[in-house]
Amino acid sequence: MFDAIFRADPAALLAALRQLAAVALAGVAVKLLDDYLDREDAEDARALPAYALLALSASVVLAPGLASSLFLAAYAVGMLKDLGRPFPARLTGWQEVAVVVAAGLLLTGWREMLESLALMVAVQSGDDLLDWSLDRARGRTTLIGRIGLGECVFLCVFTAALAWCLAPGKTALVAGTAAGIWWGERALRASGRGLPERVAGGGG
Repeated sequence: MFDAIFRADPAALLAALRQLAAVALAGVAVKLLDDYLDREDAEDARALPAYALLALSASVVLAPGLASSLFLAAYAVGMLKDLGRPFPARLTGWQEVAVVVAAGLLLTGWREMLESLALMVAVQSGDDLLDWSLDRARGRTTLIGRIGLGECVFLCVFTAALAWCLAPGKTALVAGTAAGIWWGERALRASGRGLPERVAGGGG
């Protein structure tokens, strides 16, 4: 993907830009849904699912396999803290994880889904580590609370390394998108232009 930039191949460069936009939009969709689920009763959060669907739709149009695998992986990883909880689909968390991962494997292929799962675990564990003190003060359930701090650090490093070995370009795009969302959210909150703390402060 990055070779296209140096070769100045217009077609390859356009494909790379489509992948970049798809990853960024998928990341926005995941973040908006995460914020909504953190505080779905907040008046300011009511429009977030609609915005998330718009972002996800555009992402899938740009790069179907890439966007779909990332979103499905994010959904599955988000369930890890609620594996025994029953959900409206009459399935428990671990059953939903199994269904979503199976769907991802069938729809996008084993390698694409494995890459995305590794990336989403790395992003989620990294986010939990960055927000550890805040989540602990609010009593939120996170991977750190379930597996321990040292184990979460190892999981983050291991899955990030695995993703890099499998797909370095995709890993760089996801890492850049995650860092951009993390920085942008905090910058907006600090300036007072972002979502209120009760909504934007979600860990997920």
